[in-house]
Amino acid sequence: TGETVEHFYRVWLTEVRERADQLPKVVALDGHSRLLDTPLEATLGGRMSPDGRFVAVYGVPDWEQPIPGLYLMPAEGGRLRKVAGNLDLYDSWRLSWSPDSQTLAFVGRVADGSGSVRDAVFLHDLESRRTRRLKTGGTRVFEAEFSPDGRQLAVTAYRGEHAMIAVMNRDGSDLQFVTHQLAGDCFSPTWSPDGTRLAFSLTDAEGVDIAVIRADGSGFERLTHDAWPDQYPTWGARGIVFSSYRPVAGSADRGDAAVAAEAEGIAGAATNAYLIAPDGGAPRQLTEATTGGVFYPSFTADGTGLLVSLYKVRTAELRVVDLSGATAQAPAEAAAVETAGVPVPDLRTVEPNTVKLASADAAAVQPRAAAPSPVAVATDPTAATGRRPGSAADTPAVRDYDGFAHVRPYVTRPFTDDDGLGDTIGMRTRMTDPLHQHEVSAEASYGLGSDRLGWQVAYRNDQTAWRTAINFFRRVPPVRAERGVLVADSSIGTEVLAELPISFGNPYAKDRFKLGFEYADHSPFKTAGGVLVPPPIHAVVCGPSIGWERNQIFPAVGSQHLEAKLTQSLRALGAQISFTTGTLAWNASLFAPNPRMVLGTAANLYYFEGRDFSRSKSQQLASAAELRYDWRVGDQFLSRYTWPYLHIGPTYLSASYQLRSLLKGNGSGLDLRDSAEIGLTNRGYLSRQGEYQLQLVERWFLGGGSRSEFLALLRFQWRDLPF
Repeated sequence: TGETVEHFYRVWLTEVRERADQLPKVVALDGHSRLLDTPLEATLGGRMSPDGRFVAVYGVPDWEQPIPGLYLMPAEGGRLRKVAGNLDLYDSWRLSWSPDSQTLAFVGRVADGSGSVRDAVFLHDLESRRTRRLKTGGTRVFEAEFSPDGRQLAVTAYRGEHAMIAVMNRDGSDLQFVTHQLAGDCFSPTWSPDGTRLAFSLTDAEGVDIAVIRADGSGFERLTHDAWPDQYPTWGARGIVFSSYRPVAGSADRGDAAVAAEAEGIAGAATNAYLIAPDGGAPRQLTEATTGGVFYPSFTADGTGLLVSLYKVRTAELRVVDLSGATAQAPAEAAAVETAGVPVPDLRTVEPNTVKLASADAAAVQPRAAAPSPVAVATDPTAATGRRPGSAADTPAVRDYDGFAHVRPYVTRPFTDDDGLGDTIGMRTRMTDPLHQHEVSAEASYGLGSDRLGWQVAYRNDQTAWRTAINFFRRVPPVRAERGVLVADSSIGTEVLAELPISFGNPYAKDRFKLGFEYADHSPFKTAGGVLVPPPIHAVVCGPSIGWERNQIFPAVGSQHLEAKLTQSLRALGAQISFTTGTLAWNASLFAPNPRMVLGTAANLYYFEGRDFSRSKSQQLASAAELRYDWRVGDQFLSRYTWPYLHIGPTYLSASYQLRSLLKGNGSGLDLRDSAEIGLTNRGYLSRQGEYQLQLVERWFLGGGSRSEFLALLRFQWRDLPF
């Protein structure tokens, strides 16, 4: 285009701010809808049990830690009971109850033997409070819906990458594909009240529409046919309700490029719920949401209301919309209605962000003609043809991806780091392919505290099961202790690394098995805390390492990190000194009681045996532990006025206690005193390139020679490379 990325960024920022200024500050309600209040920050979906006693709620407790959970709530309101936490923020949020209201079906995450995370259907029993995964004989399924008699499940099932509607027994046996004859992908099945037909959302070259089919695969019929995506159908006595991006009745202003973009999911859209007869006809608009959107509609237990999720900025609410008098329009009635003669409310005068029953006069919303406004056609081919980019009609033949052939310059920028003796500054450049399967990087730096030049040239291959890398470097490793004296080294050498992801079936745990080999020449240049006799000298270190690492999330509870590593330097491989080191580290963060207040624990065990850099024999086994509490006392503020120049981030008040202990060996000169500290920390961004950290800490040492110290730190540094 001839323009810079910064130019487009500022154009985008201006448009976003203009839209933000137009968003409503207050959500107005009327007598046609009521709020189902929950303590969740965002309620993404919900489904009422057939007996009307409970509402299953899919939501996020805190957007700072956006980990969704599935909860049960009494229909009249009250305390939530958590049912499951193995959910994903971007999966389907459809829920289904068995007719006896005893079993709840939902989509959860599982990990296979290779570590890949995918969807699966889970069933939760209310009486036993147990949840089990539905076994389907290897077929990947999700979005399960109980049949009216409770004996079968309609599911979205995959054959390869093709999504189809299938029917199977309640226990997962006898799976039969229903829509295998259709070229498009099918999602979100829902049963007719008599259990003979299924409605679903069909995505193909013609658009995203609502269709019906008999449970035996016959009688296919497309109910909607236009450029606007229609999704998430639910079938009740009144007809089929679905969520749609179609323009609201009488609002010609929305038939423009903005709506076309919203239909592609790249901007917020005012989606609404519509009702259509099972045999077709004109959809009847049920809700009027002018910003945000209405998603996952479902009928209440008595059929007189519609349970919907209303999406807004960073949040979502569950609403019950009154359906009194709302009936689907039969095809014959729809043919007699002329759009021009239908009185509809002027949405420019409707109070924004309102969810309510549409006017009874706004009976029919006719499908749009095939040719929308010229602006929409020029901006998005979907608006003119109903064809979504990437559909079967537009996608070229699949070819093998040659990542190495596509390696191109990715980014070059300054960076800051820490070499153990203070900050470093430098320049880093990186080349990679679009999928980051191959990466070549180089960097040069200068240590402000160590007064040393450093550099690194590296290649990484992420195309195979083993992630491999080779690095050539000159750097300052972390300061080490030898017989009570701290020693700083400058090292030059090479290392070869390999990582293999391992899965134990937990979708929230990432395990890695690591192998390494290093050859480096260490040259000590500085000591602190005493004089070593004999003094340390330069020495070649050469040997293998083996390790294991786990990063795990406990949904809505916290996270943990475990790492174990064993390293050797062997004279048989060319090393001048031989030794064995081992580390075992663990830290965890637990919400206490919510993400604003986090309890952190950490433990570290270090072992060394062999000859150090003074060629003296040494043995040491040391441990350290920490208990920490972080309280987010202030959220980000002034971002609306200071970004992109300054983003003032959250402020944390922290208190911690650290313990150190020498379990075996020589600890002379080591600081083994326990300590306690309290501090205030604020972190944020300086434009999109840099970040800052402001920290005030008071620390007290316990034990011999006790004293206290005060630390005031203001640090500016470049942000890490984008990935």
